[in-house]
Parts: sequence; structure tokens; C-alpha cells
Amino acid sequence: MEPRRPLLVFLAALTVVGMHAIVTRSAAALPPASTSSARARRLVN
Repeated sequence: MEPRRPLLVFLAALTVVGMHAIVTRSAAALPPASTSSARARRLVN
């Protein structure tokens, strides 16, 4: 279990970074006046 923990942390960080990139890209693709874009930007910040 111990040797596998750094890989698990790396995978979790990679997933968070990927989701952040997807949310930022979808928020940028939507018009700025939409409520979903503002909600996504608020979640990111």
C-alpha cells in the first residue's frame, strides 16, 4: 500500500487538473452573461 500512495496522489492531482481545464474551456466557450459560466468561474475561484 505504501509504495502505491505517490501514484494515487499523482493520479488524483492529474484528475483535478484535467477537470479544471475542462471547466475553464467550457466556461470560456459559453457567453460571459450566462449563469452557468458565472457558476463555473465561481467554482474555479
